[in-house]
Amino acid sequence: MSKDHEVSGTAVDWALSQKVERSSAKFILVALANCSTAAGGSSPSIDEICSATGQNRKTVMNGIRWLVEKGFLCKERANTGRPGRAYQYQIRDY
Repeated sequence: MSKDHEVSGTAVDWALSQKVERSSAKFILVALANCSTAAGGSSPSIDEICSATGQNRKTVMNGIRWLVEKGFLCKERANTGRPGRAYQYQIRDY
């Protein structure tokens, strides 16, 4: 999932240092950080997140919702032109 190891490594370090109460949600945060850009944006599909984390679709979607509610992520519609990639996730405070 990661395209830029130097950038994503810093984001992954940040994600790992966060106090996330749910281990499944923390793993999702780490997976999103692993494929983030220098600006903290990430736009993998739900299926890609499921594949990276070994979690099912419902768990991933609930985890993303929880991370947004707790302020770890901001989720916004993305116009990528690719099916299955309807959202852009912005890692907060990164």
